[in-house]
Amino acid sequence: MSCLKNVSPLISCVLLFIIQPGRGSEIINGKEVNPHSLPFMAYVRSRTTNSVCGGTLIHPQWVLTAAHCTRVDQVTLGAHSISKEEKYSKQIQIVEKRFPHPDYCCAKHDDDLMLLKLNKPVLKTRAVQWLEFGDTVRDPAAGSMCLVAGWGVTENSQTSDVLMSVNVTVVDRQTCNSCVYYNHDPVITKDMICAGSDGTNVTDTCRVRMKNPCIFPQTRKNTCSFSSTPVSQRNTVVCLFLLQGDSGGPLLCDGALVGVTSFGEDCGIIKKPGVYSFVSERQLSWIKATMKLF
Repeated sequence: MSCLKNVSPLISCVLLFIIQPGRGSEIINGKEVNPHSLPFMAYVRSRTTNSVCGGTLIHPQWVLTAAHCTRVDQVTLGAHSISKEEKYSKQIQIVEKRFPHPDYCCAKHDDDLMLLKLNKPVLKTRAVQWLEFGDTVRDPAAGSMCLVAGWGVTENSQTSDVLMSVNVTVVDRQTCNSCVYYNHDPVITKDMICAGSDGTNVTDTCRVRMKNPCIFPQTRKNTCSFSSTPVSQRNTVVCLFLLQGDSGGPLLCDGALVGVTSFGEDCGIIKKPGVYSFVSERQLSWIKATMKLF
């Protein structure tokens, strides 16, 4: 991971996935989507930890999700209800190989993207279709209305068994970095998109990060900057994430996939909007090159 390139290779970045009973994702002020109206949506899970993420089918054999969804190994496509059999629409696939972005940094949330290669191509149906990238990349302007979707817990803390969606408003990066928003902790870069409430209502998805996600046992620095922290063989950087099911799901603007749900702080807080990994020209080049190579 790039955040460790300039420090001792003995440092490890450990992701601890904390799953609360009965909690998956949160769609604040969202609504149930029409069944199979988002046929590219993927329900991504780990069969060992039972952690859950979202994803987007971008090719018959490839799903795009978040890099912090590290242990996922099974993908369900064509689902509306998770609990129902839906045998005529669901296709359950095993992940053949995971390809996290080579520059992903768990502490700073940089390049929080991962490609999942499925063990076999999906069958295209009314309920299962892939969402292809266009030839150009669009960075949505501040104020743009976009859509996010996922399964899990709603604002009343009850588990949603069906796919939910919500409209979110893009917040410009300068505002998102300001002291009343994220205050550069972490820095919202040009490869990230902030989106949430328009200021009049609360809309959000949840990918809760802990207040201080990086703990340095030796120095106890309250920072996510590796460069300011002395390095020893005993140092371990521990990154804590509360994995909720919207992580890795798509951010759609005018029907185009522009981002992947990455992180946020708490749920439904107007000045703590969700943060999404922007599928920039650089990221799109990596996606296409990886899919072509493997």
